[in-house]
Amino acid sequence: MARWVRSARSGLFIPVTEMAPVQKALVNSYADVARQAETVHELYTKYKLTISNDLATLCKSAHDLSEKWEAKKTYELSPNVLWEALALNRVANALLALDGHSRAHELLKKLSDGRISMLKHVRSFARDTFWEVEVWNYIKRAGLNADLIDPPDIIWTADARETGIACKRVYSEKNIEKILSEAIKQIEATPGFGIAAFQLEDVRIPEGKFLSKITQAEAAEVLQEINLEFLKEHERHFLKYFSKDRLTAALAATSCIVLVEDIQNVATEWSVWTHPDLSVEHKARVTQLYEAISKSSSD
Repeated sequence: MARWVRSARSGLFIPVTEMAPVQKALVNSYADVARQAETVHELYTKYKLTISNDLATLCKSAHDLSEKWEAKKTYELSPNVLWEALALNRVANALLALDGHSRAHELLKKLSDGRISMLKHVRSFARDTFWEVEVWNYIKRAGLNADLIDPPDIIWTADARETGIACKRVYSEKNIEKILSEAIKQIEATPGFGIAAFQLEDVRIPEGKFLSKITQAEAAEVLQEINLEFLKEHERHFLKYFSKDRLTAALAATSCIVLVEDIQNVATEWSVWTHPDLSVEHKARVTQLYEAISKSSSD
């Protein structure tokens, strides 16, 4: 559904689309996560690449957690092992989708260039690339025709028209205008439609913090509010590029480990900013995107 929020700066009403959680557990047990870890190693071997120390650590934690769970000795593990296993589940869901892609070797190499885990808020090529692959995987899983093409980062094709999606992981909010300007330059490679997708977990979720003692609905609301605040605070920058007919929408996403009713998972919520004066054609394109992702997430 769409919720309209009045901007304090411009007085405009911003339709902010509240999607269903797009990150769901795709495995049923710790043993499944351990098997994911094995498949990640196999994938890097297949493409004759060396797995990064950080990714190898996440894989090892997934194996350790599975073994100790089966032996009923989880008390011997540090809490970090669980968090790292959850981080591996998130990474693997997107990373394994690259198998067979024409850019698989290139992108897998980038995904090993520095830290990839969500547990540490550090800038790296691996984490930047992961956000691109994660967005692409979400869209692809929703049944849309999308590919990893640089620039912009992703091109989604529908009705013989292309939408360029530039993916930006935000490490600091002091330079949002510069980050958006970079995204616009990437989007300009695709005429007609353009979306800037921001991942906010590094700036809006304190490092090492999780959501706990909370229901799934409450967790979703917390993450949606984070997105809404970001979109409202930086609306003036979006308006600048919208007025030049260069930006169709801005997408904000926040991911966080959530402990919900004894279930641990990584939750991700997406929200979309667009403009009441958006053309019918562009509005239809934005609607198509969020409806496809929401439907896929609720299935």
